[in-house]
Amino acid sequence: MGHRIDDAELRRRAIAGLRDEVEAFGSGHPDSRLIHRDGLLASLTPASPRRSLFNSVYYEDPEVLRAELDALAEDYESAGVAAWTVWVPDEDRATAELLASRGHQLDAEPRAMAVDLADLAPVPSPPEGVEAGEGEPAIAAELNDRAYGYGPDAFRAALGGETALRWQVAYRDD
Repeated sequence: MGHRIDDAELRRRAIAGLRDEVEAFGSGHPDSRLIHRDGLLASLTPASPRRSLFNSVYYEDPEVLRAELDALAEDYESAGVAAWTVWVPDEDRATAELLASRGHQLDAEPRAMAVDLADLAPVPSPPEGVEAGEGEPAIAAELNDRAYGYGPDAFRAALGGETALRWQVAYRDD
């Protein structure tokens, strides 16, 4: 058995993985773009102007974020984006307070999800007649929109094209 990862390292990796998520959000539509600043990455997705998930900021250094907040706000506003978010780790209360003082509203409290691969159960066999495989981005994005009750300005707008994301789906009768 390999080296076990402690909870602190697992959490650090989960939070660092947000950077890849933000990169995918900023590259899934022809009008989307990524904003690179020192220790900061933001996705700007004008096709999904009301969904902060697809217009989000990952930062490594709170001071860089503090210095870039006005410029980020201008970038989003000039692109017609009405909702954007900053991924703030639980322990960074100072940044959460700064954002609140600047008018940002907390719209969700997602939890970091990670698992040590040594603890991951084997993939169960699919039910008879169901086949697992890689999915088409546009179809997977539409299914997400339908599951969440969103219109076409959410997953389809942001992630219907090619990104680094790979969608795993289950097929039955094609």
